[in-house]
Amino acid sequence: MRTRGEEGFSLVEIMVVLVIIGLAAGVAALGFGDGTGEVRREAERLGARMLAARDHALFAQAETAAVIEAGGYRFEERRGGEWQPLTTRAIRPHSWDEVRPRGTLPMRVRFDAVGLAEPARLLLAHGDAEAELNVGADGEVSIAP
Repeated sequence: MRTRGEEGFSLVEIMVVLVIIGLAAGVAALGFGDGTGEVRREAERLGARMLAARDHALFAQAETAAVIEAGGYRFEERRGGEWQPLTTRAIRPHSWDEVRPRGTLPMRVRFDAVGLAEPARLLLAHGDAEAELNVGADGEVSIAP
């Protein structure tokens, strides 16, 4: 309680205001990120689905492919000499939201019946942030930092 003649703010009041300003600044900084987290998550999602496509090729004993296009990606299986769409839950088609692929498109990454692949490199971007997804000849998928 203040007596007559006291003016100004107490230390506790100043500390509360500083905490509120700090929290607001933190929320604003997260909201205006450079896209690094988003592009990384999208690369991890695509990488996981490519591994599922490789596993599908192994178990189904059929060539499987990931088709990457400017608007998104889808998966196909070679049946009767023709490519047929795959729509199982793990490897369903996906449209890009804010992340975009860079490079020559469309790109087809094939996995044969024993899990081997055509080596491929895909660069995903969101603003200035980038993530590189690599598929090795052994069918392994990795994401470069």
